[in-house]
Amino acid sequence: MSVFRGTKKNGLVKKIGVSVYSTEEATSICKDFSIDVLQFPINVLDQSFDKSKTLTLLKNKNIELHARSIFLQGLLLMDIQDIDPYFQRIKPKIESYKKSLKKHGLDKVDGALNYIKRVDSIDALVIGVENKSQLSKIVNSLKKSLTEIEYDEFAISDADIINPSKWQI
Repeated sequence: MSVFRGTKKNGLVKKIGVSVYSTEEATSICKDFSIDVLQFPINVLDQSFDKSKTLTLLKNKNIELHARSIFLQGLLLMDIQDIDPYFQRIKPKIESYKKSLKKHGLDKVDGALNYIKRVDSIDALVIGVENKSQLSKIVNSLKKSLTEIEYDEFAISDADIINPSKWQI
């Protein structure tokens, strides 16, 4: 890390950041290192950062927070019949989530981004798109008013599901 601090001090980089998978990892890194940016996963299924005090702790240290995995590698955007059998054990939860979106008049993109917009401490989003149309949809969705939905019931803690690096598909 001292190499990075030196490059920052010399003006070669403006910010030093890390990407983490868990609240525990974020807390540990922030205890041991001085960073400017932290990228973390958060979505309708993985609400661990939102439910913990980690985001508040990080904001109190003036760390810029970048949310990623908002669509959980596209899982939250898939039609239920297209979801890989690996996710069979959470299909009922996903079906319930999609019924809730329909009830509130939201599509899949709107629903995922609506959850993120509720989290005030997020400074930026990291979202991958394949084309201009997808980007336009996301931008338009972010401009919409917040819809009050109870998301707590959709949270899971199964690391084999919420951490795509553990997926066996």
